Amino acid sequence: MATIPGPWHYDGRRWIRNAAGVGVLRVQLGADLDAVRCAAAAPALLAALHELLGTYTGGADSPLDDPYIRERAHAAIEAAEPKPVRP
Repeated sequence: MATIPGPWHYDGRRWIRNAAGVGVLRVQLGADLDAVRCAAAAPALLAALHELLGTYTGGADSPLDDPYIRERAHAAIEAAEPKPVRP
């Protein structure tokens, strides 16, 4: 499964669209707008997690010094990225 690059945005009606304006996710009528905005932000959130973990060098008083926080960030990345297709 290929990923659809961001940025994405909610068009305010029925679609979350990519930068070219192509619909990537259809929004159900009555959907929770907080969830819709979160879905639209997914590519940016994933990129931010990659950047945070990729630039982490450790340091006093950093939340990333907590192994639990790093574990949760890695788990979120793993859940969001496509899995290899097994034959």
